[in-house]
Amino acid sequence: MAAQIKTLFIVILMVGAYSGLAQKTLMLEKVGTSRHLFFHTGDHMEIRLRSNDTLLKGTLFSLTDTSLVIMGQRPYPAPLSDVDRVYRTCRHVRKIGVRLAEAGFVYSGILLFNRLINREQVFTKDMWIVPLGGLAAAGISFSFMKRRYTTGLHWKLKVLDMTILR
Repeated sequence: MAAQIKTLFIVILMVGAYSGLAQKTLMLEKVGTSRHLFFHTGDHMEIRLRSNDTLLKGTLFSLTDTSLVIMGQRPYPAPLSDVDRVYRTCRHVRKIGVRLAEAGFVYSGILLFNRLINREQVFTKDMWIVPLGGLAAAGISFSFMKRRYTTGLHWKLKVLDMTILR
């Protein structure tokens, strides 16, 4: 019985210590659905402001209830009501693009090496079809790398005063 009380006391103490370290979290939620994105301090963000049509890129430095600070080359405070768009980078699409470009270069290197060994003509038209196709696919995937969320009727920015685990 004493061991159970001791364990319960330690668990309550750990939960209390964790909630004492709570930080503010920026939440982008779609109204009427359960879709939401979370941004913590230290996360990379890109936002566009309404007032002076400025694109801010950098890390989320600090949050208050009404504003956020993006740290690029210098800190830039922005009110939450002035944020027009939030851009989010899709990491898996970027990885696919990088892998396609690498595959194109590796394939062309293998073909070049094979033709040198066999003493064939090194550069022909058919040699560049597959590598250039891989590079074109990589370029197309890079164009789909960023997702844009426009705040307004459908997407809302909120500041939560709690830690959201990733």
